[in-house]
Amino acid sequence: MKGPKRSFPWVLFALLLLLDVAVWMIEKVGVSNVESSEAVFMLGVASQPLIWLAVALGPVQLWLWTRILARADLSLAYPLTSLAYPLTMICARFFFHEHISWLVWMGAILITLGVALIGENHKPPVVDG
Repeated sequence: MKGPKRSFPWVLFALLLLLDVAVWMIEKVGVSNVESSEAVFMLGVASQPLIWLAVALGPVQLWLWTRILARADLSLAYPLTSLAYPLTMICARFFFHEHISWLVWMGAILITLGVALIGENHKPPVVDG
């Protein structure tokens, strides 16, 4: 990355995480209304307005991600996206009343701790002038 190092775009990143989780929740609701028969499943999915909303949000996600990458190191930004896993689990638990085993919760905690370690120990590269 050339030029002066800018601070990590935390607001954009928070928006990306929220949008990622929201899209997954929208997709879950959209496919929940579809017959499970393989022959008509994709036609059913294509007829769901919520699925089209999720598709329409894709360019917004791409725009946010590219804005983040323009200002942050990939080696920090990409691992931080894994925070969407525990956030999605929490939303699935509260909105869909999904049972999540203690082993899965432990995995989410380990992911979060790993991301925290990456973020804490990430050192920006020295820019030679």
